[in-house]
Amino acid sequence: MKVLKLGDAPKVPFNLDGKVMSNSDDFEIIHLRLKAGQKLEKHRNPFDTVFYILQGKASIETPEGFVLAEPDMVIELNSAIERSVENTGQTDFRMLVIKKLTTKNKANDR
Repeated sequence: MKVLKLGDAPKVPFNLDGKVMSNSDDFEIIHLRLKAGQKLEKHRNPFDTVFYILQGKASIETPEGFVLAEPDMVIELNSAIERSVENTGQTDFRMLVIKKLTTKNKANDR
């Protein structure tokens, strides 16, 4: 068993309040915090991503439109989708970012 507290987790290697909570060859889990009014600019990732919203409210923009992200919501984005995230609340916005680093063809695993 491996246990890691948020305060002990290593910081992400870019200028955000993000901590690497877990990683493997298949996935990585980042705890991301945006302060009120803070924005993560439009970008794409080379992997599919799942957001699990923990606290606060944020507007997530994709070419398909806007989503108001709220606690206990899951948002899935494939690697081709450009996205931005803006904290639209008055408190911190916190989410888990789950990066699917590899894609396995389930049909070939049988």
